Amino acid sequence: VESSSIINNSAPLGGGIGSANANLVITNSSIEGNSTTASIGGGAGVGFAQDALGANQTQRAQLTITDSLISGNASAAEAGGVGVADADAFITNTTVSGNEAVTGRGGGVGMIGLNNDPTLFLDRVTIDNNIAASDGGGVAVIDADFNFANTTISNNNAAGNGGGLAFSTSDGSASPLVIFSTIASNQTGGFGGNVAVNGGETRF
Repeated sequence: VESSSIINNSAPLGGGIGSANANLVITNSSIEGNSTTASIGGGAGVGFAQDALGANQTQRAQLTITDSLISGNASAAEAGGVGVADADAFITNTTVSGNEAVTGRGGGVGMIGLNNDPTLFLDRVTIDNNIAASDGGGVAVIDADFNFANTTISNNNAAGNGGGLAFSTSDGSASPLVIFSTIASNQTGGFGGNVAVNGGETRF
């Protein structure tokens, strides 16, 4: 998807773009005003997933978003802007703003590892003014890994925990890292106004 506008669409999952089990590259595009209606899952702007790897599979599908805007999307459940399950995601030089997870986690970006151990990579990304009804107003990472560089997560709001970033894992091998980044001015109704961590160790 290159130099495109994906605007005002709706679907049960992946309101703007939905993809599974194949690499997806989005470049220089605007994904705005889309919605999802399903009571579980989400990804109102972009929904991306990988099934459990088979015996002969060694590499997960990858989502790559570069030089793009993801704004004003609303998920009825999780991941208002970008939702990723069991796949790696690389987001670069992109703004994720004004999205909402109406009943769930990850107002801006949500990643979950159900069958695999995925990683979320953010570089030169702005995540601001997103809202989650549960945890992770800006970003929620659940049973997955992450690496953030040169990224700003600000002015997001979570009714649960982690106004800016919520991270929860039962996997001791995860080694999340945040470098050269700003996480500030986020709000929460629970604990961790900017960052909430449950399990594992996050390096700043």
